[in-house]
Amino acid sequence: MIKSKRIKTVLAMAVLVLTGFASSLTACGSAQAGGIPDGYRLVYSQDFETPQSLNDFVFANPDNWSVTQNNGNGALEFAGDSKYKPTVRSPLNIALLTHRRMGDFVLECDMLQTRTSCGYRDMCLFFNFQAPDKYYYCQMATQTDDRENNIFIVNTNPGMKIANKTSQGVEWGQGKWHKVRLARDCKAGKIEIFYDNMNTPIMTANDTTFKEGWIGFGSFDDTGRIDNIKIYAPGELKAWRPRCFPSKPVAKADPQPKIDGKDFKPLFDGESLKGWKPLNGTAKFTVEDSCIVGSSHALQKINTYLSTKKPYSDFIFAFDVKYEKFGNSGIQIRSRQREGDRLVTGYQIEIDDSERKWTGGLFEERGRGWMTPLVGDGQAKQRDAFKLDAWNTIVIKAQGKHIQTWVNGMPIADYYDNDRQLAASEGFIGLQVHWPVKGRMGELRWRNLRIKELKD
Repeated sequence: MIKSKRIKTVLAMAVLVLTGFASSLTACGSAQAGGIPDGYRLVYSQDFETPQSLNDFVFANPDNWSVTQNNGNGALEFAGDSKYKPTVRSPLNIALLTHRRMGDFVLECDMLQTRTSCGYRDMCLFFNFQAPDKYYYCQMATQTDDRENNIFIVNTNPGMKIANKTSQGVEWGQGKWHKVRLARDCKAGKIEIFYDNMNTPIMTANDTTFKEGWIGFGSFDDTGRIDNIKIYAPGELKAWRPRCFPSKPVAKADPQPKIDGKDFKPLFDGESLKGWKPLNGTAKFTVEDSCIVGSSHALQKINTYLSTKKPYSDFIFAFDVKYEKFGNSGIQIRSRQREGDRLVTGYQIEIDDSERKWTGGLFEERGRGWMTPLVGDGQAKQRDAFKLDAWNTIVIKAQGKHIQTWVNGMPIADYYDNDRQLAASEGFIGLQVHWPVKGRMGELRWRNLRIKELKD
């Protein structure tokens, strides 16, 4: 009996302790969310504890950016001279968060300026970013003049200051992290910047020029680190990624995996379209000379897909493709038909006949758009890998949230889809014949389609 009472007493004390602990967590959470308007929710957070977090961003100068570890803490870091040349005078170090386009929001993050000696040490926040020559940025610099430490608008002209209140400058110090908050209300035109003190803004502005756009981080031409990003916003956000800047592979590119052996199974028997079915559109698919032939025509109004009846999750998929007549195309993976209109959506590996030459790049059909646009001088070899007048071998590897592509042995896309809401883990494979663009009615041949299924 005494033992039983002691057990009950211990349990009661444990409940009280846990209840108090839970209350303290709630109070802590409320304090961290202080200043967040009603109706806002946490829509994005990132602490950069894995290199894969790089794939949440595109970069004006990818070579300068990395995820680094310092004293066991990961952070997004930019360092080195930028090769980016904007069309008008504006910052050179830019990392755009690709998660969603945002209008009204509250952004909180930690920032560390790492340049040791300079009269105008700075770091920047970018917001409502619509294009490389249309966006706002806040520059927090150690001194204030006509070009430093202000809120600026870039609108096809060099950045123009718009703050109606600013400080004499911020003191970054050496090796010191600072908490920064940016609050944006598009309808009211309100912009507020907080630095360390989250109660009183150091800068304010009112401007309604730009509404929805991407959020970003960086500097005019300095170096620094960013960590512990939290973004709060109301309502549903548009998932559309910027294609103006390239993404960055997480690590050194892997060589193309082996694409033969008994583990590979044919997806096409060379004689019929058994196991496949057409979806959407009116393009024609036939079998000729052990090839699948896909042909567009003038009356085709939407894209057409020849899709596997079986869904696939983790795999290595290899095939040969050749143009007979030029026209846009692609390969769907982990794809599905939308509810309602039954149109195809999902990951697509581009087959591009245009001067852009983005074959092998990763795109999301009727979704977020480009994940790995092949833009910039650093992608020149990748753009030249595909040959318009010959057979080409394309290899796609999807394992977990990691998607990789190779074109004629050249590594192209290397992407981790970190979006917990929109990332796809399974779906059909589909051969796309695009509707005629600028009169280009494409005709393509596919052969040697084979797949090796993998364990996640």
